[in-house]
Amino acid sequence: MFLRISTKWVVEKLHFLYKFIGVAAELTGALESSVKGQAVDLKVTLNNCNKIFPDLFSQSPGKEQHVEVTAVTSL
Repeated sequence: MFLRISTKWVVEKLHFLYKFIGVAAELTGALESSVKGQAVDLKVTLNNCNKIFPDLFSQSPGKEQHVEVTAVTSL
């Protein structure tokens, strides 16, 4: 049996994956900067990720999301 895959479906899936890659690149860049000892603003990083893939970072109605950030210093 031959499975037909529509062009629209393929484009939608590629766009979905492209957004994940953009978020991964943003987070990787922040991690690299942090490892190099450069200051990283987590709020800016998360805001950039939210712009790339808002569906991934949106809150569900009635659910609170709490993120606690702690500073890590090298010894």
